[in-house]
Amino acid sequence: MSQWSDEMPSVIMFPTNRPCSRADAVILNRWVTSALSRYADKLSSSGDSDGNLNRVVDELVPILSIGLHEVVRQVTQHCLERGVVLEKIWRTYVELFERALSETRALLRFHKSRSARVKQEQERLTQELETVRQRHPDQIEKLSKTLLSKFSQRQEELEDQYKSLCHENGVMKTYLQEHLRNVKAWFPLFNTYKNSAFRAALQSTSPTIAASTAPESRLAADFKRIITVMPEDGRRRVGFFVSSLLGLRGTADASDPDTVESLTEQRDHNAWQIERLQQRIKELRGERKGSIDAGDSLQEPKGENNGPVAQ
Repeated sequence: MSQWSDEMPSVIMFPTNRPCSRADAVILNRWVTSALSRYADKLSSSGDSDGNLNRVVDELVPILSIGLHEVVRQVTQHCLERGVVLEKIWRTYVELFERALSETRALLRFHKSRSARVKQEQERLTQELETVRQRHPDQIEKLSKTLLSKFSQRQEELEDQYKSLCHENGVMKTYLQEHLRNVKAWFPLFNTYKNSAFRAALQSTSPTIAASTAPESRLAADFKRIITVMPEDGRRRVGFFVSSLLGLRGTADASDPDTVESLTEQRDHNAWQIERLQQRIKELRGERKGSIDAGDSLQEPKGENNGPVAQ
């Protein structure tokens, strides 16, 4: 496949019908040395020290082939068997070199085609990048407008929701204040007995009354629920005091007014009443004494020259 060009060294000719001598070997050495020197000078002058593989092969293989064929001819004339072996070695080496060279050329073509495809892809991506760079400001502006409209709409929705929650919070505060006023009006001492020992029992017992009845009925049902939860002794005491306040003591136990329970309750009630009255007497005496002391302090003291009264 190699071709002889004008740039190659001159061809050396050896006659094949004449026995070789030492002069033929000297001439061959001079020719090969001259050819290699001119090729080295050519590479150094061109500045391509690495060179192209195909070009190196095309230019050096013919020189080496000519030189080796001449060596084989000269060796064959001295020893036929030695020349045959040398020619076999050379042919095998050439076949291996050609196979490696063909594979290298195939790989080189593959990489060149791949490089071309990569270059095309790079150019395509470069064009897409340039297109994206040109369209980027427009897309950013469009996206900003879209997000701004969405955020504005969401902000308005949240503001409306906030106003609604504020209104609902105000209504609930008003309802809570009204509820606290109702609790204070109906149950003035609720904070005192709300954490009593009967709280759990009261939570588990619900008043059996309809929700649409009057407040008095609900209070009565709640009072009944409280009485039910209380122990028996407490229920008896509450019944005694309530019946006394309502004036129902004489009619409640008309059949047997002098029972042990009634007498005990009356005794306790009388003791409580006596204690309350004694406390009230002490308060009245303290107020009277204070008023007398205040009156004495307001009177002026009288001396010896104050008239006949002082005398």
